[in-house]
Amino acid sequence: MFFRLIRFSIKKWGVVHNFLFFPVIFALMKGRKEVTINQEMDTETPDTESGFQEYIKAHFDGKNITGSIDYHQLLNLNSPVKNNLGLGMTIALLDTGIFHHPVLRDSILAGEFDFTGSPLKAADKNGHGTFLSGLICARSDNPGTMNGIAPKSRVANIKVIKDNGSAVGEYLESGLKKVSELFSTGIINMSLNITVQEYDQIVAKNTFDILAENYVLVAAAGENEQLLADAGIFSPATSGKVIAVGTVDETFFKANPSPVFDSRLDFIVPCFDLVSCSNDAGFTADSGVSSMASAIVSAIVALIFSGQGSDKLSFNNALKALNLLAMPYGEISDFNSLRLIKP
Repeated sequence: MFFRLIRFSIKKWGVVHNFLFFPVIFALMKGRKEVTINQEMDTETPDTESGFQEYIKAHFDGKNITGSIDYHQLLNLNSPVKNNLGLGMTIALLDTGIFHHPVLRDSILAGEFDFTGSPLKAADKNGHGTFLSGLICARSDNPGTMNGIAPKSRVANIKVIKDNGSAVGEYLESGLKKVSELFSTGIINMSLNITVQEYDQIVAKNTFDILAENYVLVAAAGENEQLLADAGIFSPATSGKVIAVGTVDETFFKANPSPVFDSRLDFIVPCFDLVSCSNDAGFTADSGVSSMASAIVSAIVALIFSGQGSDKLSFNNALKALNLLAMPYGEISDFNSLRLIKP
């Protein structure tokens, strides 16, 4: 199973967990046909984690989606921003590539780039980038499929993670440069982990500080105990100009009512029992990795700014908006997936 491979990759190389997502604002091309979002999907939002698990179980048989899964509706966010669908927003996905899945057929921008030297070019052998793309912007009006959190946003495929799941600082830097060349503003999500030495080389060039003026950078930070103050989150989530997103499971939540988190951690998103696109045109499930949490926050940013306009995009504006939507960790009484939490 592809996500078992990813978890192994993450523990061995410390990479794919954190996954690189760059939502970037992009003007929609004139005359491009829009896919109609099915407004009659089964979207009753479960109000507990066990309810969420039962919902997913009822809609996924281990291989196929039965009925439909609509993450835009399932997003646990009580805000008018849910009225937006991400129209006009593009997520530049710096990851393992993207497979052209049927529910992503109108969601991937033309022009795909590979900085890893893979013989497969920008195709996704690993499956990680495809899974995250589905969470963000899958869209379909057909039963047996799914909608992402921001179903009218788009992804730009920029491959910076190797097919084996390992990330290299040089590839990340090249991907960041390409994003700045392609788009004048945007959202940048990085679900990957590079070494401290590689991170320092990028920071020395003020790369994140410069990009933060016109882009929203989002990165995966780690899971559970790794998010605590004495542990150490992933890089580049350590940057003060990157929105650092982690995830915790229900066991951690119950055992740690008042934890002291790493001060660099910005948000937590529980993300368990999630189903998304696989790189064989089917669907697969996985739980509890911060790469998914990062993708979810990137999609939320797309929802926010699709209602405000790309001229408002910046690290500071996004952080302020997200803080207004997030619920403090200490005020959470029931654990549930797809909820934005402030540490």
